[in-house]
Amino acid sequence: MQRAQFGPWEIEYDREATQAAYAAMEPCEDGCNCQGCRNYLANMPFLPEEVRQFFDSLGIDPAFPFEISAPIPPAPWEGPLYYNSVYYYCFGRIVSGPENEIGTCQCRHSVNKDFEYAFGSKCYWLAEEIPKEQAIQIEITITLPYRLDEPYTE
Repeated sequence: MQRAQFGPWEIEYDREATQAAYAAMEPCEDGCNCQGCRNYLANMPFLPEEVRQFFDSLGIDPAFPFEISAPIPPAPWEGPLYYNSVYYYCFGRIVSGPENEIGTCQCRHSVNKDFEYAFGSKCYWLAEEIPKEQAIQIEITITLPYRLDEPYTE
């Protein structure tokens, strides 16, 4: 286990166990095929270096989110999509810092102007590879360009 400070949270986490769990996961064939989810995944190879470093430091594969909430498009639609709740998990525990409930994060920390995160100990949508009692939930918000070769209609 490693111990580190991420914004206002001090956490103990197991990077290697998290990496192994994500490596064992299979892409979900029956997963959501909406434009928002497909666009989110299409952006993973293009994440900024500081965002990739955040995920990598925890052992998380950003191409395997556990839940992606529908993005909020700008009105009128043109430009990037804002994803206000995307969830990931890592092995570990929160040592100190604010507790966040799902979807109501009162405290977030910015990596850059388009990416924020919050840690919480109440976990939902977990895969069997990461046991609930050993998990930290990471809720992110991110703004991403639209990369699909079709008009956004959702």
